[in-house]
Amino acid sequence: MGVSLAIVLVIVVILLTAAIAFVLGMRLARRRRDVDLLNHGAPSLVMPMASTMAVRPRSEISSPHQRPAPRPISVVAPDEYKDDEFLDEDFLVGEEELRDRPARVTAPPDIEIERPRLVEGNAVRFYQQGEDGTLEFLPGRLEVVGGSDLGQEIHFVRPRDQDVPLITFGRSDGPPHRHIQLLDGTVSRRHARMSFNNDRWLLTNLSRTNPVQVNGAALPNAGPAVTLTDGDRIEMGAVVFVFREK
Repeated sequence: MGVSLAIVLVIVVILLTAAIAFVLGMRLARRRRDVDLLNHGAPSLVMPMASTMAVRPRSEISSPHQRPAPRPISVVAPDEYKDDEFLDEDFLVGEEELRDRPARVTAPPDIEIERPRLVEGNAVRFYQQGEDGTLEFLPGRLEVVGGSDLGQEIHFVRPRDQDVPLITFGRSDGPPHRHIQLLDGTVSRRHARMSFNNDRWLLTNLSRTNPVQVNGAALPNAGPAVTLTDGDRIEMGAVVFVFREK
């Protein structure tokens, strides 16, 4: 009985000693950590590599509080028409969407802008050369013989910036002397194109849904151009022209 009690006392003493040693070790480790934090210096700064920094010359720095100059803001000018580039959309619209559309007049900066005369009918809208114009007239003309603008005549001139004169037709508006606007719901935004080559006018259909008809025959979309001759009847939607060579 006495031996068993002695063994229990020894075990208790060993456990107490281990617990006290553990507590003292934890306090000592915490104290060392606190001392290290108090005596530790500020961390060193890590500078980026010189190849990735944009260093300003000393001559450009006038004051440590000077703010950098703001970056210039680039202003993008509105889109201008280039030859016969128009939106390729073919659909019908109501007449209320076809009114009061302003036309754009553009010209190279080194060329004096001509003063074209606007001819605005119910379904045909185009520009003719004014009295003070100096552009060269080209042979050929279109007479309006069908639609709401009977009797109108369209004459063609050679624009200064075109080696081969091109005339486009469509519901979109366009530059003077290079586009004929047809304000009719049966006309596509990009409907047809006429080009002047070797003293003859060539006509090309550009519409997928409302093809151009010449003398009652529909032209294929983006197909070969047809050469116009005197008296040809040209239908673009509800607008009808007759081509005259003189």
